[in-house]
Parts: sequence; structure tokens; C-alpha cells
Amino acid sequence: MKKIIIVAILMGSVMMLSTGCAGPGTREISGLRTRIAALESRQDVLEANVAAPRESVTHVSAAPAAPRVDPASMTVRDIQTALRNAGHYSGAIDGIAGPLTQRAVTDFQRAKRLKVDGIVGPQTRRALVEYL
Repeated sequence: MKKIIIVAILMGSVMMLSTGCAGPGTREISGLRTRIAALESRQDVLEANVAAPRESVTHVSAAPAAPRVDPASMTVRDIQTALRNAGHYSGAIDGIAGPLTQRAVTDFQRAKRLKVDGIVGPQTRRALVEYL
């Protein structure tokens, strides 16, 4: 429900910007459109997951153990992958620690009740490892 409200607010902002009610330039409008598209695609994925039928399980086999990852050796790509798996990152896994990655880190820290500082320190790395 929060995502629908956010999308509605962002769409209203874009409409205001495109009709000239506010003064930002084309770059800001483009940024808002990008954010709206990211939120809409994320909502589509969530809705598809909710609507997908559940398969009955008749046989469960033991899953192979996941390889251990040393939190200290995590790359930016590892961090982006873990953030995406945790549902906090929707950008490209490009190894660039940009603003989208930064925002995802703070969202993740807030969700995990860690110190929200945007820095991927030891505690945040340990929390991210389970999502790799």
C-alpha cells in the first residue's frame, strides 16, 4: 500500500512538473520518471509473486550448503546482489557505489535495525552475507 501511495505522489509531482507548476529542469523530471518506472517495475514483481500459484511439494531433497562468504571480502557487486536479494536494490549490478546503492544500504540498515549511516561496515556486511 505504501508503494502505491509513493507512486501516486511521484506521478503527481511529474504531472505538476510537466505542466509548469514547478520550476525544476528536464534533468529533475527525467530523474522522477526513472524513479517512478523503478517503483512500478518493483510493484509488478511483487504483485506477480503474490498472484503466482503455489506448487505442492511431494519430495524435498537436501539443498547443497551455500558457500561461505567472508564479509570482509565483499565487493560492491556482492553488496548490490545481496541488497537486491533482500529487496532493497533495483538498479543494475554494476559494481558502482552510486546514490541508488547508497539509498538501498540505508533502507537495509533501517529494516535490520542497524545504525543507519549508509556505510557498509562490519555489522552491515554480516547482515548482508545471508542474502548472497
